[in-house]
Amino acid sequence: MLPAVAQGAIGIERRSNDSVTAALLEPLHHAATGQRLAAERAFLAALDGSCETPIAGLATLEGSELLLRGEVLRPDGSEKLSGERRGAIGRGAEMGYDLAQDLLSQAGPEFFSWR
Repeated sequence: MLPAVAQGAIGIERRSNDSVTAALLEPLHHAATGQRLAAERAFLAALDGSCETPIAGLATLEGSELLLRGEVLRPDGSEKLSGERRGAIGRGAEMGYDLAQDLLSQAGPEFFSWR
């Protein structure tokens, strides 16, 4: 079972124009987590998902590659579609978008609707 997208990641918000706070937060940034989250968040965004949409995704680093696994479920749990993408770590967001488009094409427009 895959977790919700970005499950367990800790995020800290700051104003985009606050360079002092950005500099203070920089040592806390974990690059590998950021790379994984870029893929997961692109997947969720392309699906137009929210906290109420049954979407799961998990990106893992395997050497110099990123493996993104994702799935979508009907709200009543009657059907699940899943897939994965593997590629260069720097292509995480592109892989997330691509995986989402693949699942959307399989799901059809009414997939997230209650029957």
